[in-house]
Amino acid sequence: MKVSVLTITYNHEKYIAQAIESVLMQEVNFDYELVIGEDCSTDRTREIVVEYQKKYPNKIRLLLNEKNIGMNRNFVQTYYASKGQYIALLEGDDYWTSPHKLQKQVDFLDNHQDFVICFHNMQTIYEDGSKEPSLSNLEQKEVSTIEDLFKGNFIYTASCLFRNKLFGEFPEWYFTLPFGDDSLHILNAEHGKIMFINEVMGVYRIHRGGVWSRMMYFDQKDRGLINIMIIDNMKIIDRYFKNKYRRVIRKALIPHYLLVINELISEGNHKKAKFYICQLRIIVKYFNYKYGNTLVQGKLLTRYVLLINELISKGNHKEAKFYIFQFLKLGFWRYTSKKYLLIFLFRLVSPKSYQTLKYINRIRKSFYKKLFFKQLI
Repeated sequence: MKVSVLTITYNHEKYIAQAIESVLMQEVNFDYELVIGEDCSTDRTREIVVEYQKKYPNKIRLLLNEKNIGMNRNFVQTYYASKGQYIALLEGDDYWTSPHKLQKQVDFLDNHQDFVICFHNMQTIYEDGSKEPSLSNLEQKEVSTIEDLFKGNFIYTASCLFRNKLFGEFPEWYFTLPFGDDSLHILNAEHGKIMFINEVMGVYRIHRGGVWSRMMYFDQKDRGLINIMIIDNMKIIDRYFKNKYRRVIRKALIPHYLLVINELISEGNHKKAKFYICQLRIIVKYFNYKYGNTLVQGKLLTRYVLLINELISKGNHKEAKFYIFQFLKLGFWRYTSKKYLLIFLFRLVSPKSYQTLKYINRIRKSFYKKLFFKQLI
């Protein structure tokens, strides 16, 4: 068997027929199968896939779960049942638009043994019409590696074809992930390069019932939780690879830490914000790198200034001093105006005191960091 098309589905009665038809229309010069993992849907999804299997018994194989086992376990079960040299992914609510999709991807991987994954552009559509259709990968480079995946997943599920059995058993932590695509591609990409075909050959449908799609509708608070999940996920992967890619992973996590910290400070959750600030400090120290510009771009600097002023106004000097410490340790003092530092100083210390005047004189000599650490101790 050359290709196994792996489809997992749950409550996709509105979409599954279109997905199956897009597989059956493929024009190829090799054998392929469609393996469907149906996870005990509560709608007519199972009835529809059974009808198709009866109609195409030599092309479609079904795995009908007696009870719902969850997305990741359903995927792994269907993955192990796939016999093809290559596996193409297609979720039950997406579909392919080109009858030559599989042939093009198989031809490429057959002729390029140093590549393990091949993916293509997709058209993204919003079922509710809230946004215009768009392309999934506008500025995607042609050849990527595992290190690019650590920065963020750019492979849409329905666009992906990869070599089967590149790694052994799925690690146990895979089943605990909220979504498994990112980690699957990383596990595969450790064994070779990734090719992008800049041609639209499928449709990614965004609707409130989809796992990834729901994230498009999340409010800011929920997006903060997503970033926390990404941080936790990447830490697990870092340990799995025994720190082999630690430098790349840690650098990739910085924007996620910034977003989480910013959101927690906005919510007034200072205790949890401190936890992630301390973790971020470890990363900055690990690199011995000035991430000031990145922090400013993340709008965290402004948040710090507003928060510190607010805490001082409320007389909460202990909390204010903590955030001033972080303000300095994270490198803000190199990228911000002197006026912020002067304001904090005047508000924490009496401006009439000899000690304050002494410190202001040192500010003029640019000893910001030394000044504030001594003042806060």
